[in-house]
Amino acid sequence: MSKSAKVDIYGQSYTVKGEGEPAHLQTVAAYLDAKMKEAASSTQTVPPLKVAILAALTITDELFQHRRRNDQIEQLLLSGTGELFEILER
Repeated sequence: MSKSAKVDIYGQSYTVKGEGEPAHLQTVAAYLDAKMKEAASSTQTVPPLKVAILAALTITDELFQHRRRNDQIEQLLLSGTGELFEILER
């Protein structure tokens, strides 16, 4: 069931709908708001669209870094599991 929550992002209020709990939607929006403010403070860029794009790039980079780490962990687990099976077979 879709639920809605009122959120504030970069000085604008939005009503968003999602599958998660309203508290989760507000947490996600607060994270985006913080990233936008961070992007705005580190550049002379003032237009909100440019700030949003910079924030999106930062968040996307974080996502890719997490995926890379998860892939590395998965590979370590798979290789470790294979080694354990070899030890058990002996």
